[in-house]
Amino acid sequence: MVRLVRVLRALSRKVFEKAIFAFSLPMPNEKGLVVFSMSRGRYWGNSRALFEYMVENASPGIRVVWLSDPALPADKVPIEYSNRFVSRHSLRGWFLCARAQLVVLSHGLGDFGLLREVAKRKKVFMLWHAITTKYCGLLDEKFDQVRKAQYREKESIFYGWLITSSDIDRYYSASYTGMDVNNIAVTGLPRNDQLFREGAREKAESEWVSILYAPTFRDYPVEGGSVFFPFPHNPEEVAEWARSAHVRFFLRPHPNDTGSVEHVRALSGLAPDVFLDEGGGNTPDVMDLLVDADGIITDYSSIYVDGLALDMPVAFVDYDRDRYTEMRGLAYDYNLITPGPKVRSWPEFKQACEGMASSAKEWAEQREFVRQMFFKYRDANACARVSALIEAEALR
Repeated sequence: MVRLVRVLRALSRKVFEKAIFAFSLPMPNEKGLVVFSMSRGRYWGNSRALFEYMVENASPGIRVVWLSDPALPADKVPIEYSNRFVSRHSLRGWFLCARAQLVVLSHGLGDFGLLREVAKRKKVFMLWHAITTKYCGLLDEKFDQVRKAQYREKESIFYGWLITSSDIDRYYSASYTGMDVNNIAVTGLPRNDQLFREGAREKAESEWVSILYAPTFRDYPVEGGSVFFPFPHNPEEVAEWARSAHVRFFLRPHPNDTGSVEHVRALSGLAPDVFLDEGGGNTPDVMDLLVDADGIITDYSSIYVDGLALDMPVAFVDYDRDRYTEMRGLAYDYNLITPGPKVRSWPEFKQACEGMASSAKEWAEQREFVRQMFFKYRDANACARVSALIEAEALR
């Protein structure tokens, strides 16, 4: 019965999306109208950085609008941009999407919710939301041939443009999306502009070493239900050590990992001075955390690549690498692109954290090697480069 209800809901949604699209067909495009949207209440990353840049700097003839998701809290919208936000589930939201010359995505056509059928018939500019170091799309190990075909036919085939951070990233992106490599531009990521700007400033001194701890999502159950601090330990003991070592953690659980989200809340309640809950509900944009961090702990997430813009030391908790590689897949040789210690025990974890206080200088050369792989540009001009491409398409 539950399955039948789900099928009926999905069918009703699809019929509704098709109906909205049909009503949109007579609408002429408005030259220069660029429409952004993100799903699940998001307002961060590449889309946020580029949107705010274009609001401030767009050429005459360009109109920029954000179709806000119903789950986006009003207090997360900067007041200076609020007049550019329109509810996606409103008549005006539909009208703007129907008239758009170009739409901007960060995750997929689902960023436009019920308007996805309307959005896919526009010029679609995909920013993506990360520098990709693991398999996804057509290469994802958990996708069978049917799901890969669906991804291509229902998603990536509609992308007109995709941006990347380097030439190697460009060619990998072509392989997992199936796009023509000539429609993939090496511009740098808009969200990294903030990091390159901050990197030019002198950071305020602090007695604390602040570490962004941001594991990625697993497509399989993990022991204990959480990927944070996966070694045998007592939370009180960890907190006591952290205080004595002057280490504090910005804990960033993946939004899809409910077990880790709950674990982080519990840790923050236990010792809020050293365990800071920095989930998306508290700090939506992870770039805001990176500029305040001294180091990064992750596993298979590419968040550390962003941190290399600041030459930030990294440690990798890769205790389940074989299983992750089997279930999801990694795009590059793991040891080649991970410039930091591989941590598989509690003593190694503590040692890696304490090493970040001295910037882990022994890994500096490898960090530079990986930086050269993934950053063609080391400046704060990615937004300007992407905006120029979008304007050219929107005014054509």
